[in-house]
Amino acid sequence: MGKISPQDFHTNLCAYLKVGVLYEDFVKFWNRILIKPNKNYCDFLKKAKKAGYTLILLSNIDVIHWERSCEICKDLPKLFRRIFLSCDVGLAKPDPMFLAHVFYEFRIKRQDAIFIDDKLENIKAARSLGIPSILYNSKKHNDFLAEFKTLCPDFPAVGS
Repeated sequence: MGKISPQDFHTNLCAYLKVGVLYEDFVKFWNRILIKPNKNYCDFLKKAKKAGYTLILLSNIDVIHWERSCEICKDLPKLFRRIFLSCDVGLAKPDPMFLAHVFYEFRIKRQDAIFIDDKLENIKAARSLGIPSILYNSKKHNDFLAEFKTLCPDFPAVGS
């Protein structure tokens, strides 16, 4: 988490696995595990931003994957007011300190936020701090929208 450079990560992992792989080849291989961006969720984020919601990203992504994600989805960084990557902050979800760090920096009241994540352990951490939270499942996107709408009744309807 931010303690070593991508190049050092490559060197350490190759040493651990006892393989010799050039850094450039490692990056290509490492990025193969990324999945395509979720279009429904990206559309939701764009609509939320357009509706005036402040979007803040907290991610446990590493630098290599973040750079590739931004290449794949060029609008990604523009959607968020601020981006907190665990590799930069030195904290990772589900550590409640990661959330507390963001809430402190933005002076956000817990009741004024909604934490959305696709991992139950991260949702539990947010709820333990009293933060309203929704578990996201890409296969149940419409259920997610309905749950979000219960927390934010003024959110624009689907398709608008």
